[in-house]
Amino acid sequence: MIDLNKISSELRCNAFINHFSTEEFKPRDFWRTLSIFWSSFDIIDHEAIQQLMYEVPYRHAFLENKCKKKIEALTDDQEIVIYRGQNDGRCGNDYVTGLSWTTSFDVAEKFARSGIRGYTAGTPYVLQSSVYKREIAMMHDDRGEHEVVLFDMENSIHATHSLTS
Repeated sequence: MIDLNKISSELRCNAFINHFSTEEFKPRDFWRTLSIFWSSFDIIDHEAIQQLMYEVPYRHAFLENKCKKKIEALTDDQEIVIYRGQNDGRCGNDYVTGLSWTTSFDVAEKFARSGIRGYTAGTPYVLQSSVYKREIAMMHDDRGEHEVVLFDMENSIHATHSLTS
């Protein structure tokens, strides 16, 4: 098993992807490792992670305990409003560029305006959608971001909030 603690946060996601793309592993190891280290990935290849998530059998029981408890606390028919902050410098304001969303409009606005590590390009905006438990791979709150990680980036957008300076 790979020790991701020994790899810098900028390279950690790619190391995870390379390991789980080339090595034999149990689904439990994949999901537990992903749920433990997700918040420490500074640069995420969302498309590669999404592809791996499609290929590896999933059960909430495989996740680390805090993440598992947050998902298990949801009911199957509970609709959750989520937000994603991004900017239109790369792709326009109707295209989702990642799996990470939040239940907090304020957190999404922060990411839209400040980006990750201060990098932004273009006009900031916040996407709004809603999901059900079955669409959520993981939930994290270890950095106060109220993060919701979806299985699929192809989530339907219910609203786009343009932000002014």
